[in-house]
Amino acid sequence: MKKLITLALTFLGIITITSCSNIETYSLKEAGGFEISNIAQIQASSSVYQSFAWPVSEEAYQYFDCQYIKVDFDINNEFLSSDTVSELKDDAYVLHVDIKDVDIYAEFGPTFFISHSTKYMYFDGVDGTYRSKYKMPLSFIRLINSKFIPPTGLFKLTIIDEHDYIYDKPEQQRFTPFSEIKLHSYPIMDVDLVMYVDGEFYSKQTSIETDKGYIWEYTFTMPIGEATLEFKVECEI
Repeated sequence: MKKLITLALTFLGIITITSCSNIETYSLKEAGGFEISNIAQIQASSSVYQSFAWPVSEEAYQYFDCQYIKVDFDINNEFLSSDTVSELKDDAYVLHVDIKDVDIYAEFGPTFFISHSTKYMYFDGVDGTYRSKYKMPLSFIRLINSKFIPPTGLFKLTIIDEHDYIYDKPEQQRFTPFSEIKLHSYPIMDVDLVMYVDGEFYSKQTSIETDKGYIWEYTFTMPIGEATLEFKVECEI
């Protein structure tokens, strides 16, 4: 009788192990539609209730390239449904990921959440909600928290605008990190006035209406370090 019970328990254990191992896993590319090489930058907050965010070191990017499983998990309900801190609800590290060269993320990149209580990482992927198969390691959490103290000091901003299209260039040349800088020009017919940052495409104009007609607006967030903005006229295709 004892042998039968032992065999039955062993059989159940095998079934359990087999069923767990058969959970389908997905790569970052399959779940999110992008790869590590597509990450332009990551801004992190230590809580969903925190409005301030800071850039995360590129050293942390590797942790996104893990195995994911599809889950029935409502991120909004679990992390974002309350406006105030509550001990009854889980909190999470929030990671806003800017993606380059992927059409579906042309306007907004994905947001990842690492649960404070379980240390699993969640995000809404291309066709559902995904969770990291394994808990995020402490080394990843330390990299996130290492940027918690915002840097001090001023960094130089150079604006190259050979034809003086931008009519409200700031008088100051140095800014603190994360300062939001808005620049404006008058519309130019049949062309785009494109803003490049450090030689790379950043954005086209945003047309906004004012009491005196339409103008073009550009928004730039000062990084940690010097930056160069350059404005170029490009013909529409």
